[in-house]
Amino acid sequence: MSDDGPTPGVEGDPVFDALWEQVLASWDDEARHHAVLGYALQTERLAALAERYRALKDDPARGARAAKKLEAVAMAATQLLLATKSAPPRGVPWPVTALGAAVSLALLVYVLRLLWAR
Repeated sequence: MSDDGPTPGVEGDPVFDALWEQVLASWDDEARHHAVLGYALQTERLAALAERYRALKDDPARGARAAKKLEAVAMAATQLLLATKSAPPRGVPWPVTALGAAVSLALLVYVLRLLWAR
């Protein structure tokens, strides 16, 4: 039930395909899995790698490791997103705050003068 071929709908990348073939040929070699994950991170092909591991999840011989590697791909994607996360926007700049306070104070003075003028 394993799909050892290229992932449908994904443009061919000969290096990625060769690394995946090495993973399939030496399934128990952790270095091969690490190499294809590193390449997928560099070339933004984590989705393609996840699809390939997902296709092997139900395979009796490879399923356990495929599920574990699928989790590793998800974690790598999460770390990539967190690494590229922009800094949260800072508060309102102080000149805008000062202007707001000045306008509010001017309006308060105006209203108080109107009330005292009665």
